[in-house]
Amino acid sequence: MRVLGLTIEGAFSGADAAIFTGLRTRGYLTGVVDSALPPMTRLRFLLRTVRPNRRAWGQAWRSAMIKSPGAFRARSARNDQILRSRLTSYDIVLQVGGLFAPFTGTPPRPVALFCDYTTKLAERNYMPWFGLQPSDAVDWYAMEARLYRQAGVIFTASENTRNSLINDYDVTSDHVRVVREGVRDVPDCSGKTYGAHRIVFVGIDFDRKGGPWLLHAFRKVRAEIPDSELHIVGASQGPPQEGVVWHGHVSDRGRMDTILAGATVLTLPSVCEPFGLALIEGMAHRIPVVGTRVDAMAEIIDDGVTGYLVPPRDADALADRLMELLRSPELCAQLGGRGQDVVRERFLWTHVIDAVIRGLDDLAVDSGLEIGSDMRHSK
Repeated sequence: MRVLGLTIEGAFSGADAAIFTGLRTRGYLTGVVDSALPPMTRLRFLLRTVRPNRRAWGQAWRSAMIKSPGAFRARSARNDQILRSRLTSYDIVLQVGGLFAPFTGTPPRPVALFCDYTTKLAERNYMPWFGLQPSDAVDWYAMEARLYRQAGVIFTASENTRNSLINDYDVTSDHVRVVREGVRDVPDCSGKTYGAHRIVFVGIDFDRKGGPWLLHAFRKVRAEIPDSELHIVGASQGPPQEGVVWHGHVSDRGRMDTILAGATVLTLPSVCEPFGLALIEGMAHRIPVVGTRVDAMAEIIDDGVTGYLVPPRDADALADRLMELLRSPELCAQLGGRGQDVVRERFLWTHVIDAVIRGLDDLAVDSGLEIGSDMRHSK
C-alpha cells in the first residue's frame, strides 16, 4: 500500500509533518504534495482584496487565500491535476485538513483525511477562525461537506471533532476514527522538583489561547505569591508586567526543554482549542496542567487527576487553581506523575501512526487493494 500525502506545508501545527514522517519511517509514504496556490492565483487574490489600509489589505488577502470558496476551488483544481498525473505512483491519498479537496470530480483513488477541527466548530466557538464572508458560507459548507462525505476514512484528533463531522456534516459514524495527537517521546524527569513558583504558557495565538485572562489571573497570583513568575513562550512581546517573562518564539528544542524543566505548572486557558499539544508537552515533562472546559481539552486533562479544568475567560478561577498548585509541591508531583503516565499510555505519535495505519489498511481492503502480509500492522 503506497500512500501519497497532501497538505498545506506549515499550516497544521506540525501534525501533518509528524504523521507523514511516521508513515515514511514505516515504509508507507511515497511523497507529499504541497497544496500551495500558484503565484498567479495569489496575485489575483491580492488584486481582489484591495483595501485603503495596507495592514487591512494584507489581512484580507491572507484570509482569502486560506479560507474562501475561490481558494478551495483553486487548490483543488491544482491538486487534481498533480494527483491524476501520478496515479501509477500511489494507492491512497492521505490529506491533512479540510481547506481543499484532492480531486475535483469522483476520486480515482481512495481518500483518507486527518482533521483536527471543522468550520462548523469555528463558527460556533471562535468567529475569527470562521473566516468566511456570510455570502460565501453556503458555498464553502457544500464543498467541505462533499469532501468529508467522499472520504473513505477520516482520522480526527478528538471526539469533539468526530462529533462535529457526524452531526454537522452528516458523515457516516463508522467512517470517522479518533487517533489523537501526541509527542515524540517522554523525557526522563526523575529529578523533577516543584518549588520554583513558575508558571509556563506556550502558544502563538495569544488571544485565542486565553492570554489576556492569564495576565489578569497572574496579577492575583503575584499579589498572593510574590516570587511567582509567568513565562510566556511563542507569543509576541506583550505589555510589561511584574513577574512576567516574554520569551517570544522558541525554535531550539533544547531551550524549550529547559523552560519546561523549570516549570511548576503549565497553563493553556484557551477560549478555543482544537486539541492542545502544549498540554501534552507539559504532561510529558511531568508538569501538572491547567486548561479550560472548551473543545477537546477535557479529552486530555483528567480534572483533579492530571491537572485542572476551569471555565474559559474566568481569571479568578484560573488564578485560584494556579495558586493551589504553586503552594503544594506534593500535589504537583502527584498530578504531574500521573500526567506523564497518561502521555505514555495515550499520547505518543507512535500511537497515532499505529491507529492511522490500521485505518489505511482497512480502507485499502474495503477498496479492493491488495496488501502484502508484510505491510499489515496488528498493533
